[in-house]
Amino acid sequence: MFSCLSRTMSNNVDSYTSSSEYSNDEPSTWISWFCEQPQNSFFCEIDYQYIDSTFNLFGLKKEVRRFNYCREIIIEELDSSASECSSGVPPEWGNHGSADLYGRIHVRYLNTAQGQRAMTAKFLRGQFGHCPLYSCKNQKVLPIGMSDVVGQCPVKVYCPRCQDVYDTPRSGLDGAFFGRTFLPFLLLCAPELIPKDAKIPVPRFQPTVFGYRIHKSSPYWTRRLVTKKELQQAEEAAKKKELAASRMATSFMSDSGEDK
Repeated sequence: MFSCLSRTMSNNVDSYTSSSEYSNDEPSTWISWFCEQPQNSFFCEIDYQYIDSTFNLFGLKKEVRRFNYCREIIIEELDSSASECSSGVPPEWGNHGSADLYGRIHVRYLNTAQGQRAMTAKFLRGQFGHCPLYSCKNQKVLPIGMSDVVGQCPVKVYCPRCQDVYDTPRSGLDGAFFGRTFLPFLLLCAPELIPKDAKIPVPRFQPTVFGYRIHKSSPYWTRRLVTKKELQQAEEAAKKKELAASRMATSFMSDSGEDK
C-alpha cells in the first residue's frame, strides 16, 4: 500500500520540479488553484489517479459532509463558462468542505512514493521555511502534525538538524493534514536528508510511523550514531577544559594568598 522513496530519489527531484505543478500558467484545475493560494503553500498537488481510487478514500465519506459533492469539486477543471466569473474561478471552489476533504486525502498521499517526492522537492527549495536557531545555519525545515485528529493542533515545522519542532506562519493549517507519520517515514526512507551533524532527537519528540516507534537499527538512527559519539567526545573535552581552568584559577588564588 505504501512505499518508500527509492535511493535514486534525489535524481528524480529535478524532473519533478519541472512538472506542470510549477508552471506559470493560470490554474486550470481546483487542485492547482488551491495549492497556489499563499496560505496553502505547504500542500502538494495530489495525483488525480490517487483521488480517483475508492480504496484510497476509504472511510472519508463518514468524516466529511457532502463527500461526493466536495470530491467532484476537487477533481473539477475549468471550462469556458468559468471565464464569466469575476474571480476567474467558479464560486463553489471556495467551499470549505472541499478544502477539508483535500487535507484528509493529502495526509494519506504523503505516505506514498509520489507524495514523498513532491514534498522532498518543496523541502529542497526551502518552501517550508528555515530553522530559527542561528546554530542551525539556515537549515530547511519540514512540516509535521503533532496529532492525527483534525482540529486538535495546527501544523508545525521540524528541523532535521536540531531535531526540534517550531511554530510556523502557516499555523492556520491543520496539523492532521500532514500527520505524525509522514516526516519520520520520509527520513526513514531517505536518511540522506538528515544533516550529518544532526543532534540526537529531543525527548519530547518521539518519531513514530503508523503508531510504531522506529527501531534503533534503522538508518533513521544509525546515521546519528557517529554524531552522538562526536558529541560525547566534545562534551568530555569541554569538561576537561573547565576542570583545567578551575585548577588554574585555584592555583592562582593560592599563589596570591601566599604572596600576601
